[in-house]
Amino acid sequence: MPSPEAHVAPRSARPAPPPLVSGGLPVIGHGMAFGKDPLGFLRTCQRQYGDVFTIRFPQGQRTFLLDPLDHPAYFKNRDMSFAEVGAEIGGRAFGYTLEDARRGDMEEISHQVNVYMKGEPLQVMSERMQQKLVERLRELPVGVWREDTLHRWANEFIFAAGTDALFGEGVYSEALKQAYTTVDKNFAFLAMGVPAKLIPPWARAQRALGDLVTKKGPHHAELFDIRHEHLRKLGMLDFIGPFDAGLMWAAQANTVSAAFWTMLYILRDRRARAEILDEVRGISGGGDLLSPAGAVFSRHDLKNMVKLESAVTEMNRLTTAPMVPRRALKDTTLELRSGTYRFDAGHDLALFPPTTHLDPEIYDDPYDFRFDRFLPDSSGAPARFFKDGQRVHFNLLPFGAGVSMCPGRFFAINEFKIAVAVLLSCFDIELLTTFVPKQDVSRTGFGTLPPMDDVPFRYRRRA
Repeated sequence: MPSPEAHVAPRSARPAPPPLVSGGLPVIGHGMAFGKDPLGFLRTCQRQYGDVFTIRFPQGQRTFLLDPLDHPAYFKNRDMSFAEVGAEIGGRAFGYTLEDARRGDMEEISHQVNVYMKGEPLQVMSERMQQKLVERLRELPVGVWREDTLHRWANEFIFAAGTDALFGEGVYSEALKQAYTTVDKNFAFLAMGVPAKLIPPWARAQRALGDLVTKKGPHHAELFDIRHEHLRKLGMLDFIGPFDAGLMWAAQANTVSAAFWTMLYILRDRRARAEILDEVRGISGGGDLLSPAGAVFSRHDLKNMVKLESAVTEMNRLTTAPMVPRRALKDTTLELRSGTYRFDAGHDLALFPPTTHLDPEIYDDPYDFRFDRFLPDSSGAPARFFKDGQRVHFNLLPFGAGVSMCPGRFFAINEFKIAVAVLLSCFDIELLTTFVPKQDVSRTGFGTLPPMDDVPFRYRRRA
């Protein structure tokens, strides 16, 4: 990679737009090359054009900013917004228009999510998730080895428990799971602008998912009562289904794959497994978490799982590939390390966190899983990371940043912690292969990359 000095552009009286990457195909531009190997393609562009450049997608041009030391300037610019980009993506996937989103006051809906997916409401949902997971696992016989695969196991147990914790007792069903899976499978295509009419199964699944999540069960999250009252006042009750289906996707889309990677990495690392198990047993008191009197993790308990938290963070560093988009609301400029650039109103920009997450200057041996990489120091201060002698403040962006951060991130992290804690504490577990599957890059831009193949394991409930 060229040195930072090689990227410095000459200053001019009137800032110029970033360089446009040459080549590409008619209509789809660089979409095919990007889709085949997003990280490799962007790094190739970076070597040729520097840290700031524009590529062409089917839905238009987008400028990437790949220097993590430029990220503070990106987030501070008030002439750029995520709202319209997010509403467009959500609308394509869940069946509402940009005008519907504006009418529904997405800023207020976002505020509601930020309030009711944290603090005490979050703890209530987390305890419900643990309760539902334990209920399912308690049905397994003691001392009997069962063979399964990690991703399928997470998809059966964690997804079901998380759905009932959010939407209420009994909302999870095979019909909901099938509808959700179809929507999720096609999400990336819809978000990129592929017309919904070209994906007939999606339209049916989207309607079915919206209908199913509209019917809340007992003990559903308080957030939905607040949201539904807001939509009722606006005369938009017909949008409960699409908006709630969108929230379900935001809270659950990456949970199964992230839980898979977390368990796989920990099970492959003998020291990580032993130290995390000791930590969990110390917090839970060493009792049987599957017994009716088993410990339910409090907010304090979950916060004190610092080794498990570090392992989850390290998993996110290795497996997430979000984009952090913004759109220029008016003509604006950005002063970056390589120069000052001009962006016309309506221009789309993005960060691509994997270029930071896997930067060897920021992280030693960036492709290795080190469960303790993010442990706080002896004073309790968080781990710090540097590039070119400067601290990288946005060194990790698995959930995006600012207003575009995933609204379900706290619940998702608690789900990972609870699932790993219960599984390690209550079961003997053996991986049946040393194989580590490749990541499915077709989900690039939307969080955790799923595995291309599943991993067999066996487990038995301890007496």
